[in-house]
Amino acid sequence: MPTNESKRGTPRANRRPSNQRDDDDKERSGQSDADRKGTKPTIRSRPSNRGQRKVASAARSVQTRNAANGANARNGFSRTPNLLDVLAFDADRAGLAAEEENVKLAYLIAISSLLEYPFPAGGFFKGASAAGKSTVVDKALAFLPPDAVVKVSTISDKGLFYNNDQNPIKHKVLYITEAAPLKRGELAHIVRTLLSEHYISNLTVTKGKGGQNEGSYMEVEGPAALITTTVDSSIEQQLDTRLIETDVDESAAQTRRVLRKRATRFAGKGARDPVDYEKWHKHFEKLKNGPREVIFPEAELVEQQMPPEAMVVHMRRGWGLLESFIGASALLHRDKRKLKRGRIVATLDDYEMVRHSLNDILARSAGQAVPINVRRVVDKVQELSRQLGKDRRNEASPPNGKQLSEALQLDYYATRRAVLEALKGEYLVNGELDENRPYKLRIGEPLPESEGDSAEILPDLSNYK
Repeated sequence: MPTNESKRGTPRANRRPSNQRDDDDKERSGQSDADRKGTKPTIRSRPSNRGQRKVASAARSVQTRNAANGANARNGFSRTPNLLDVLAFDADRAGLAAEEENVKLAYLIAISSLLEYPFPAGGFFKGASAAGKSTVVDKALAFLPPDAVVKVSTISDKGLFYNNDQNPIKHKVLYITEAAPLKRGELAHIVRTLLSEHYISNLTVTKGKGGQNEGSYMEVEGPAALITTTVDSSIEQQLDTRLIETDVDESAAQTRRVLRKRATRFAGKGARDPVDYEKWHKHFEKLKNGPREVIFPEAELVEQQMPPEAMVVHMRRGWGLLESFIGASALLHRDKRKLKRGRIVATLDDYEMVRHSLNDILARSAGQAVPINVRRVVDKVQELSRQLGKDRRNEASPPNGKQLSEALQLDYYATRRAVLEALKGEYLVNGELDENRPYKLRIGEPLPESEGDSAEILPDLSNYK
């Protein structure tokens, strides 16, 4: 049961505000970034051609195998240059089919739970039922000690207050396996306060010893990271903006990869050597001791190189997520990083490790890109409208969900999620006023010009290394 005492430790009024920086953060060398690093690079657009992106993906897979083999061949596991590639390799050996970027994101969120500054991140993983979103998260969290995760299937509005004495959430991962409870206004408010303020408090009334009502103040100290999954296109709006949102792969090609992975294992041809989770658990425990505050000297350079199209309101919170992921990477690779006045100094290597994954997510929040399924749905609605209009001797006739699903050769749930995403972004408009009747879809706002997720929001700074 919760106690009536406020938490012990530093008084709230005397604690350091989350946005306060030490004076040494503002130190300058007297030289410009260009003088120190070389000439200013141009911002390169990411390959929009699918073939080019497949080649890039294949190259990353080779790098992943090489990094993993190097880490497993040496005793200096914690000094491996890119532990995220080793993680992806081990997750593949543990049975995860592809989903390399998503398993890295989930793991970095988990590592961010240990950060003292910047603060932990949160994310929700979306996908149709049986698409594998929970599998991705479970595989990532298996690399953490069990006591580092507070996993719940559902949660009541005040559950966090009454659980804190038995299972504190400070510097842990709060994993709510289904996001449905987070649609409730009160619980969503509590969780987003935990993410923003890094603690939550509640003043309620309880029965005293004499049976009289007494005020009871309860406080739960954070910070904590949050992970959840959902089959829906979104969760509570204000909480939505505090989390990264990413989709698992629902394509037919991914289904083939999943079945092939399972068939290979069932045929007795899978990896024989079990994944060494113990080395990952020991590394996590090691990170709990020592510096956990991170600075990134090149942060100003990143901001200066971001394009004007990225300067939307959502990017104010998007920047905080970028800080958390860079901080998590620097903490993960702490043995390879320098310290400055007791703080870990993140490098451009940390930025590059997270840039590829976060660029797509931040580009969507800035309205500069959409998931490929959303683009396919909008394009198909336009095509079907013209075709149906010709068939019915009308200028345009809106298709319904069934016609769209059949034309796209996607299952109902994948199509529905893509339609809801398009409606949310106002790229499609539902002309049917009766919510109990099938959609009548029409074209809405123009799609971003970039194809797929090729918009460049986070600049390529490889020339500065």
